[in-house]
Amino acid sequence: YQWQVSTNAAATWTDIAGANALVYQRTPTDAGDYLYRLTVTEQSAISFTACRIASNVLAVSVHAKPEVSAGPDKIVFAKDSVTLDGTATGDNLLYYWDPPIYLNNSNLLTPLASPASDIGYTIYATSQFGCTNQDAMQVKVVAGIFIPNAFTPNSDGKNDHWRIPFLYPQFGAVVNVF
Repeated sequence: YQWQVSTNAAATWTDIAGANALVYQRTPTDAGDYLYRLTVTEQSAISFTACRIASNVLAVSVHAKPEVSAGPDKIVFAKDSVTLDGTATGDNLLYYWDPPIYLNNSNLLTPLASPASDIGYTIYATSQFGCTNQDAMQVKVVAGIFIPNAFTPNSDGKNDHWRIPFLYPQFGAVVNVF
């Protein structure tokens, strides 16, 4: 049996359900420090804690996964560039974007992307303890902005609203209707 105790000195050891073999894989948990001990007893005396023979304490530190965001999806004009808005926080992180194609540097959090066609990027981060996390985003490549010069608000489901496709806030456009 493996037992678990918190680092609080007033805590008591408790059995971990399912930990009844020589090999036990613990499910992921919150970050923190945990203490374990292997105990052995005969099956007939399992309910008598005084009959258990215990190993030394094993200290296990569980580290948090890095927090990673690839940022929002982007729209870019063909033959133009857009900055990816990646963020990552954690312990001494290494990070990279995949695929690295069309990026000026796949090891930056905010690389410049100049894709030839639509593409998805995933940012991966690894902490100094080997904890990993990832997030993905899309870059849509458009030929340009088409501005319709008319619409038909007759509720037939066709051109009922005046919309400018791919007019993205990053372009800083101003639209005036006269």
